[in-house]
Parts: sequence; structure tokens; C-alpha cells
Amino acid sequence: MFIKVLNLFTVADSRGPEMDRSGLVTFLNDLLVCPLAYFSVPASWRQLDERRAGLSLSHAGRTVLNIDARGRLLD
Repeated sequence: MFIKVLNLFTVADSRGPEMDRSGLVTFLNDLLVCPLAYFSVPASWRQLDERRAGLSLSHAGRTVLNIDARGRLLD
């Protein structure tokens, strides 16, 4: 995350794996606004049982929302 005020002063410059994961989770959450976008991203759906499904999203070697076979959130 890189923030500048009036393109003159740097307010924040955060980098690293935590920011990468945070950005990926934010992107996944924002997909709720446009559900058709799920078809254009590398998301993996998995049926957990008759009423539930799991979703994971991977990018650049990072995966968010891993769900095990019992439906528990791993990440």
C-alpha cells in the first residue's frame, strides 16, 4: 500500500506478504459486488455437502480462504 498526499508527501509505504494476503482477501470480498467476476478469476469452488460450498483464491503463490473437507476455515 503506497499513499501520497497531493503526490508530494508519502504517508504510508507498506509491503510484504501480509499486505499481499490482505489485498487478495479484499479483492475476494469485493467480488460480492460483482458476482459475474468470479468467472474471470482463478477461484476454486468445492462442494462441502448438500448445502455448503468452499471457495479459495490463489494468486502469485498465495491462497486465501482454504477450507478443509469438514468445512473449517484454514487460512
